[in-house]
Amino acid sequence: MAQISASPPGASPDEGNGVRLAGGQQGTRSRGRLEISSADYDGEVTWRPVCASSYFGDAQAQIMCEMMGYVYGRTYFSAEVSYLNTSESATPQTADSLFCMSNSPTPPSSSDSPPTDDQFGGRRRRRLLHNVAASDRTDGANSHAGAISAIANGAAARQAAGGRAAGAHRRGLRSMRSYRINSPLDAPYTCSFTLGSCDDTLGPLVGIECSLFELPPAPPPPPSPPSPPPAPPPLSSTIRLVGSIRPWASKVESNLCSSTTANWPGCSLFGRVELQLSDADGNHIWAPLCVPPSDGSVSLSQLAPKACKQALNWSRNVKPVFAVNGYPLLPGWAIPTGPVTSAGDFNQADYHVWVSVVGGDLSAAATLQDLDLMVMTEPCPSGYMFGVQCSIAKP
Repeated sequence: MAQISASPPGASPDEGNGVRLAGGQQGTRSRGRLEISSADYDGEVTWRPVCASSYFGDAQAQIMCEMMGYVYGRTYFSAEVSYLNTSESATPQTADSLFCMSNSPTPPSSSDSPPTDDQFGGRRRRRLLHNVAASDRTDGANSHAGAISAIANGAAARQAAGGRAAGAHRRGLRSMRSYRINSPLDAPYTCSFTLGSCDDTLGPLVGIECSLFELPPAPPPPPSPPSPPPAPPPLSSTIRLVGSIRPWASKVESNLCSSTTANWPGCSLFGRVELQLSDADGNHIWAPLCVPPSDGSVSLSQLAPKACKQALNWSRNVKPVFAVNGYPLLPGWAIPTGPVTSAGDFNQADYHVWVSVVGGDLSAAATLQDLDLMVMTEPCPSGYMFGVQCSIAKP
């Protein structure tokens, strides 16, 4: 019979076709945290843990195990695997919504019974299962055909519910873009995924159990641990970008940029920025961001991309899958001094606080609030608010 010897302590986890197990046990029966790989836009191969969501069940676990050369697979639960990511070689960016298609020819309508392990060994039997009609398995895992059907049906259901999924704004730009598992052309499946929204240190993450032989009945899953503390608010919750990235959804006010202003039409590509601050009583207030002082203490070419990255939560991605840049508007948005004639005009009387960046380490700061700020009760001394154009580059 085909055997896989147990890995010694410190050895790399089970791995094959862009799929691996981490943080568990290896051998003829392996279990651990599922990690999948993909080639990033810079060509580097990145390993990602997978969020334990309703999109992942025994059918998907079966396919992931087959990708590593096992015959049987199912989901696996343990606190160490699901809630404690100790992997040092995987990125904190998680994956979700696995979708796989078989690379094998369509099986015939009828076939002889699959050979036993005694005849061909576990790995040979796995290959032949692709040419055998679906059959029940005593371990309770779905059949190969059932696994493909379940994943396809799940994808169809997610597509039908696309409007609801798109409403989950927490995924933002990365929500619907899919990426391919970094597997060779001769892998049994071609699989794709979307970026996950779960935290790799809080979980829950997917664990799977794989075997060359039929698995005994699975124990009931353990009770869920206490709810983790709420995640910190996104970086974008403390900054407003009016215009620039989504001009069809948010435009700067007409008395700042329109066919009647001197900066038209180039101004239509730029937006203005507001920062959330706290007053003396701890209440949150919004303040327009002024152009920095002209003494050169703050670089506009560094301030612009920092504002865009905060507005798009870019800094929270340790290994981002999109690149963000920003370009300042020169000399900035001239603060209107004339009377307000339209409800959609910028009205300086609506703001009681104004803010300017006057120093700090732009390369180390996660948000503009981490820099040295000067808060004022009068409009910008220069007469100009900060303007920025944000751009996103995707692989």
